[in-house]
Amino acid sequence: MKARRFFAFVAATAMLFAVGCTPDGGVEANGEKATISVTPTSFALALEGGEQTITVTSNADWTVSCLAASDVTFEPAAGSGDGSVVVTVPASETDRNFVITFSAQKPQIVDGMEFPSNAKAEVAVSQNAGGQDMTNFLYYEKCGTNVEKDEKGYWPYVDKFTGWTPEGDAAANVVYSGKSASVRDSKAPYEPTAEAAGVSGAPYAFLNKVPAEAYFVIENLAVTGGSNYTFTFNVSCQNSYDNANSVPGFATVDNSLVHVEFGYDGDAWAAVDCTFAPNGGNGWYAATAQFKVKADATTLYARFTYEQGGGSTSNTGARLDDFKLVEGGNGDELAPEAPVVAETTIAEITEVGAYKVENAWVVGFTGNGVILTDASGAFINVYIYGNEHKTIGEKMTVDGDVQIRQGGFQFNSPAVTVLDGTATVSYPTPNQYEGAALEALCEKYATANASYLAEYVELKGVVTKSEQGHYGIVFSGVDNSKYEASLSKTPDAALGLDAVIGKSVIMRGFVTDYELPYLGVVAVSIEEDANAVALAASDITNVPVDGVTNATANITVVGIDTVNATFDGTIVTAASVTGNVLTYSVSANETEEAREGWIELSAAGVETVKIAVKQLRKLPEGAGSYNLSINDITAISYAADWTTWSTVAADGSAWSGFAYKQTKCYQLSFSSSSDKDKNLPTSNQNKSNLLSPVIPTGKTITKITITPFVEGSTTTSNGRKFVVLPADFAYTTTVDGNGTEAVNAAYAVSEPTVKNSTTPIVIDLSGVENLPQQVQIRAILGAAYISDVKIDFE
Repeated sequence: MKARRFFAFVAATAMLFAVGCTPDGGVEANGEKATISVTPTSFALALEGGEQTITVTSNADWTVSCLAASDVTFEPAAGSGDGSVVVTVPASETDRNFVITFSAQKPQIVDGMEFPSNAKAEVAVSQNAGGQDMTNFLYYEKCGTNVEKDEKGYWPYVDKFTGWTPEGDAAANVVYSGKSASVRDSKAPYEPTAEAAGVSGAPYAFLNKVPAEAYFVIENLAVTGGSNYTFTFNVSCQNSYDNANSVPGFATVDNSLVHVEFGYDGDAWAAVDCTFAPNGGNGWYAATAQFKVKADATTLYARFTYEQGGGSTSNTGARLDDFKLVEGGNGDELAPEAPVVAETTIAEITEVGAYKVENAWVVGFTGNGVILTDASGAFINVYIYGNEHKTIGEKMTVDGDVQIRQGGFQFNSPAVTVLDGTATVSYPTPNQYEGAALEALCEKYATANASYLAEYVELKGVVTKSEQGHYGIVFSGVDNSKYEASLSKTPDAALGLDAVIGKSVIMRGFVTDYELPYLGVVAVSIEEDANAVALAASDITNVPVDGVTNATANITVVGIDTVNATFDGTIVTAASVTGNVLTYSVSANETEEAREGWIELSAAGVETVKIAVKQLRKLPEGAGSYNLSINDITAISYAADWTTWSTVAADGSAWSGFAYKQTKCYQLSFSSSSDKDKNLPTSNQNKSNLLSPVIPTGKTITKITITPFVEGSTTTSNGRKFVVLPADFAYTTTVDGNGTEAVNAAYAVSEPTVKNSTTPIVIDLSGVENLPQQVQIRAILGAAYISDVKIDFE
């Protein structure tokens, strides 16, 4: 936190005597109280250091001291009455601010008893590259005193953060804005290490994308035309992270890494080089910029960008703090230049960059953007957070950066100017995609360095809706694990999607991007496909060891009167289709190996559908164990409602809480009071928050063995632990970050993890009485990567 904690102990003298009082109740006193004043009360020096004479006016003895800068000397260091002191400040490698204290003391007689009378005066000193007095600031912002993540776990963007604390006469109308710039607190590894450093510490503004994608702006600082100014701030740039030791690495900061620009209106900018000096450790630097504003200037804007940002998946980021503006300096006059923006048609956009498209109109929209076209007839996706432009034909001009998102060109949060009038919208003949052509369309966007404008298409499939409310379209004749349309951001009210869930439709709309397995589509019309013919079914998994008789499964049958079913005859012993229901029987599995049979569905006019039927293995008799490897976990299927997910693995062991599709390892995440949802399994494909093995009836768990995973930088940090808990355990609002609640409820707690070690961690449960058939396993004190879990039972 920002506040530095100082502890002072004050001794209070209890008078054990009767004292004489004046008629009005005051204590009789003889002699003057000590007084002291100094001139000047502040001064500034360059980093080279220098001298400053301080005039002292006092009626008492006095001393001079400076606790924050022990290298500063005084001549003389003590005196009596009026006098002067020469302060000598040696050279410094970093900017620093400190206070010199003049303390006076003289005796005072109260009722015949002598008491000291004290007085104090202070001189504020700034030592920096420009030799400017930074104590008498016009503007100062330390980024507040506290910041919290929102309910979704994200740090607030700079324009959404409500904890700003601007100070100074120039700050009355200050506004903070930006693009992909947030306010964060990354805790100890990123704080300055020197206590006396001129860095206030977290919170701070944060950038981790390149200048075209992220910037932070301070707007509307009040300035006086024709004046010289000095602007300072602190900055630390992370350029790496040592996962093995949980230690960030920091870059040497210079003007090639951090860019600072100033302007008068937020449209045109002038780059100003800063001087950078180390300031406090952990990569922190003090930056100083000097400049002069034009004669008629009344406002000043400052913009900050970071050159080596790699985005949210990188180990880079610039932290900026303690922004300050003072009068004085000797920089050149600012001559801002507006960026050159190419005024173009949509069809002429062939690479990323800054563009301005005039006289465009809306032909499709989502909750977070629009599809635009113009006279060129081409289409482009426009990202607008919280989009309010939901009128087909609405005219606008967009001005901003075009980037590539999953193979498609996209305006990213451009400036939007709504124009008068509404365009008459007519759509071209859509390009139709089915089967192999549809797969080729998806792969086109997935090609390395692909970049395409939006395309108007016609697609056929069955409308779906997930438990989270996301709409999609499942296509016929393709691998749906790789190719499926996502309509999740399309408003239902515009299309009536709920009325056609589970039905075959013809959808027309705009393809914008593709990320396995979802083809991003902005739909503009959906209608039932009266001529649709479709046959589809999913594999049948987790068939019980004892087999099943006349079990049923829903399948997709559209426009087909008769579906024929054939089967292997050994594992699957019967199969038939009536309407949309498949009825099947499976024989008992007498082996200790999982096995797989098949059913084939066929009908006139459609391709044959083959269904895999996967049956669990017979568990060994008596004492034994089973080992669940990552390959086994990959074979787990899970219910659509993942919040109550409980399933059985391919090897016959029963589990709940694992995610799927990860081929190397699983991250067992850590639960905390700030994220109560971590009580639930996660739908993320590479991590879960708990796992919950179920052992056979009549058996008792004796030991759980967990193998940590290590590969490259992926490893579990030191000191994490695994806890074995009741199956119904859930964190409450009182849980602390150390996992104390889990430990208190645990049947057993493992030894701590060792970074970069794959030595199995054994949890002995042989001495625990009355263990249930199902337990929970969680990580505490942080997340853990695992590759294998073995359960021993008897």
